[in-house]
Amino acid sequence: MSGSLFAQLRAVALDDPSRPAVSDRATTLSYGELVSRAEGLGRRLVDRGAGPGDRVGVMVERGVDLVVALFGVSAAGAAYVPLDPGYPKDRLRAIVEDADPVLLVTDASGPGFSVPAVHVTPRAAGSSQAEVVLPTASPQDPAYVIYTSGSTGRPKGVVVTNANVAALFDALDETFGTPFDDTFLAVTSVSFDIAVMELFWPLTRGGASVVSPDRMVDRLDPHSDGGLRDLIRRFRPTLFQATPSLLSAIASYEETLRSLCGLRVLSVGGEVFPVGLARRLVAALPDVRVCNMYGPTEATVWCAVHEVTAEEARGTAIPVGAALGHARLRVVDDRGLEVVPGEVGELWVGGPCVTAGYFRLPDRTEERFVDEAGDASRRWYRTGDRVRSRSDGALEFVGRFDRQVKISGVRIELDEIEAVLSTSPDVRAAAVVAQRGTDGSHKLVAYVQPVLAGRDHTVSGTESDHRRNWGRVWDAAYTQEPNAEFAGWRSSYTGDPIPVGEMRAWLHHTVRRIESTRPRRVLDVGVGAGSILRSLAHRTERYVGIDVAPAAIQAAARQLDDGWNHVSLRVGDADGLADVRAGEFDTVVLNSVVQYFPGLSYLRRVLTEAARITGPEGAVFIGDVRDPALREAFHATVVLHHAAADTPVAELAELVRHRVKTDRELCVPGDFFAAFAADAGMDVVLELKRGSARNELTSFRYDVTLLGAGRAAELDAFAAHGEAVPWDGVGGLADLKEQLERPGPEPLTVTGIPNSRLMTPFALCGLLADAAPGDTAADVERRLASDDSADTPEIESVAELGDRAGRPVRLVPNAHGARRYDAWFGERR
Repeated sequence: MSGSLFAQLRAVALDDPSRPAVSDRATTLSYGELVSRAEGLGRRLVDRGAGPGDRVGVMVERGVDLVVALFGVSAAGAAYVPLDPGYPKDRLRAIVEDADPVLLVTDASGPGFSVPAVHVTPRAAGSSQAEVVLPTASPQDPAYVIYTSGSTGRPKGVVVTNANVAALFDALDETFGTPFDDTFLAVTSVSFDIAVMELFWPLTRGGASVVSPDRMVDRLDPHSDGGLRDLIRRFRPTLFQATPSLLSAIASYEETLRSLCGLRVLSVGGEVFPVGLARRLVAALPDVRVCNMYGPTEATVWCAVHEVTAEEARGTAIPVGAALGHARLRVVDDRGLEVVPGEVGELWVGGPCVTAGYFRLPDRTEERFVDEAGDASRRWYRTGDRVRSRSDGALEFVGRFDRQVKISGVRIELDEIEAVLSTSPDVRAAAVVAQRGTDGSHKLVAYVQPVLAGRDHTVSGTESDHRRNWGRVWDAAYTQEPNAEFAGWRSSYTGDPIPVGEMRAWLHHTVRRIESTRPRRVLDVGVGAGSILRSLAHRTERYVGIDVAPAAIQAAARQLDDGWNHVSLRVGDADGLADVRAGEFDTVVLNSVVQYFPGLSYLRRVLTEAARITGPEGAVFIGDVRDPALREAFHATVVLHHAAADTPVAELAELVRHRVKTDRELCVPGDFFAAFAADAGMDVVLELKRGSARNELTSFRYDVTLLGAGRAAELDAFAAHGEAVPWDGVGGLADLKEQLERPGPEPLTVTGIPNSRLMTPFALCGLLADAAPGDTAADVERRLASDDSADTPEIESVAELGDRAGRPVRLVPNAHGARRYDAWFGERR
């Protein structure tokens, strides 16, 4: 049956109108009464102009009136927009403004929105609108528009059709059996889409639904009046659904947990299902089917299920499971191609469960919903969830590709909260994280850097405060994505994770540079999730990783292979280098961490200790260093990327100045490392990042290698011998290839090669400085597009010529500035 929710309700009511349908603590409505009241409300809504394709807000307190309101909107053929009265008023107002409902069904006299209100029950005697004809909604008409968290600072609406809901209910029938004789205890907010299963599935099948009061999490004590145990004793439900957060709270009350023994099915979903909680539930409820449910709102509530066995509950993880009958699941790589079983990829969901998309957000819909071969009937939704397929076909959740989290089952975009915080004139920067408390519950924590006049913003507070704050942020990042391959690496341009392919190339080239120092005993400061450790440790005699974030150490520990007894991990920061004896390590790695140091004096102390530890035959590698000479160019590209076409150039320039002023990461000029090396009696080489992608890592960062005095000959092999020719005299890539492949091993240095990655950023800075009054972002984009840089070689193309010729390559900054670089090609191997 694929009609509207009301059409399905009315069809079942014909069999036995006196059968109990919906109850709350005070009232029970039969099927006949529910249909009559919903039909009456529907006629009043139609009389006020509502119909198929329209949206009607529903803001009614929990109880039978709420169910009447929802079915009443469906009777009018419209889509309901749930507005939980307990939600913050600003969020409700944002939803109402975006959804633009034609009417608002309420049980309050003044909801406070500029939308015509209709009371859920008639307020006065009068016309019954019996002459009003109820429309017939089609399967493709929206059943509801429900709002989820959005990364832009405003929630976004998901449009779910009647056909989507009907397919879900058919799949639930197939999995759990038709709930004709069941009673479903509904405890979930109507603004959370899993309430659809609680309220509508039983009532479109002849079963019963019991609507609990609000905030049942505060009513779990078995000795409290009107609590969860009292509801269970009174109504004897056979179906119950809850988030792991709620069930963890229930499990803390033994009597309340035991009251669930009469259930037929316990559905658990909305968050990752902890195996410890699963073990407790399976043991306490041996005759209950405990099922892990999975599904994003964009795939109509649930699209996968896994029934948990006692044996699995003794394992290490509860799988997401297999597809429900109305869904198809694919695990794909970043090109959309299916991966082999056991390999991690993104989960795509297809089939009748896939919704119509986001309300009035065509670009966002196109980004997340993929039409196979251009056929909209074969649509897939990209979940952003990282999963792998087990040998038995069940899927395991690994993590997220973005910063989305779930708290109490509610999907939250951390970027949305940061975006709102950043609008305050008193906030310089904000970072929001989800933290797990000692009781197992999650909470959101915002770290805010205030705007303080007259302060040096390079260092915020004391050095220890600075390091501690960054430690908290990264600890939260690794906790949030415990199994993410590159947790926390997000694009400043899109807010999305940097593509995995680009990050793997970044890792490959980084590891190659560290390997060139011939490391045997490695101290990795800022080991993170262990990506370098995983790639390098098997070639070393000893590998020690430290990090300020405990969650990072836990993530790195998961990278260790059996038998890696030479690897150890511990929580700590760079200050700990002072306690390491000289010669204990021959290589210290500081990759992508110095930008979080509190200042140059601290960096100098750390490098001094690292040089002492590694000695004259050792090496110190400092990766992903930010160059202060490129700070303005970087922020200019970010500002232009986010700007609307009609943004005045003066406003763009001001935004760039503001971003530069408030940039709290440490940027280090190359001269600093040259001066340090001279003082320490070391050799130094600065190198541009390798990689074919143009992103903020390859374009605006560089690597540094410090070599002990005993290893100076290694740089001499590049720089002190062989021919040096200017790029203008080379004649292009083809001529360079010919020179590199000539017989003979002699080194070659090519100087003054234009930096293709920085031509547009520097041109942008010039355009912002020299713009005419009235110029806009569109004018700047047009002038940049006309800039002819076709003859400029890509940096990676230059480097690959050396690779193919069998010559080691170093791409180093040119003495005359960042617009050009030099390429050192060593002796042919």
